[in-house]
Amino acid sequence: MIDNATANSYITSGGVLVMGGLTANEVAMYGGLFFAGATYLTNLIFKIKAERRGQRLERRSNQPDLREVKTERREAAE
Repeated sequence: MIDNATANSYITSGGVLVMGGLTANEVAMYGGLFFAGATYLTNLIFKIKAERRGQRLERRSNQPDLREVKTERREAAE
């Protein structure tokens, strides 16, 4: 198991490595690229879900309503 001091030293050295090697503009650029990609993927997922929902509703609307079919059959039998 890693003790607290070791974990803290790894976290600190990683932070110094990242922040020491990047300027504020580079951090902003990479952050912007990350959020742009995340936004695109989120939008893509919801567009795919909406398309599938539309296809499902279209299939349902093309099928006859079973209540109407049963009513028609009863009327024809009488």
